[in-house]
Amino acid sequence: MSEEYKKNQKTWEDYCKKKLFRKGSRVANINLFPIGKEELSKKFDNKIIELYGEVLKYREIYKAKVRAERFPKIREFVENSNVKAVVCYGRSCFEDFILALQLYNPDRFHYNIEDNLLVFEHKSKSFGVILTNHFSRAFSDSLVERIVIRLKNWNVELP
Repeated sequence: MSEEYKKNQKTWEDYCKKKLFRKGSRVANINLFPIGKEELSKKFDNKIIELYGEVLKYREIYKAKVRAERFPKIREFVENSNVKAVVCYGRSCFEDFILALQLYNPDRFHYNIEDNLLVFEHKSKSFGVILTNHFSRAFSDSLVERIVIRLKNWNVELP
C-alpha cells in the first residue's frame, strides 16, 4: 500500500476496493483458471456449461486442460515481460501457481517461508514470486505490510 493509504489509516480492504486493479494502479491480474466461480469447490452452472462445453462438467478435466494449454502461456508472459514481482493469492491454488510458473526448479529459483508467505526469488533475473492467502481468507494489514516490504526489496514501485 502506498504512503497515502498508510497516512490516512485506510485498510487493505479499502485499498482492494478502490485502488487495486484500477487504472493507474500498475497492477495486473491473471487468473489461473479463466472461468471463475464464487467457490472453487462448487460445480459450474448449467448455463456456463452450455456456453463453454462439456469439459466443464468434470472439474478435473477442465483443470487438466487449462494446466496443459494456459499455464505455459502464463509462464511465457511472465518470463517475457519486464515484471519485478508476481503475487499469487489463494492457498488452495499454491500447487497450481508453482506448476504454472515452474517455481520448484532449483536451477532457476530458490525459496523460503516467511510468516504465511512462500517467497521465490529467481536466481538470474531480478524477479520474485510471493504466494499468500486469498483476500477472503486470513488476510490482514500486517500480512500486507510484509508483502509490501518484500516488494520494495525487489524495487517494485507501488501505487
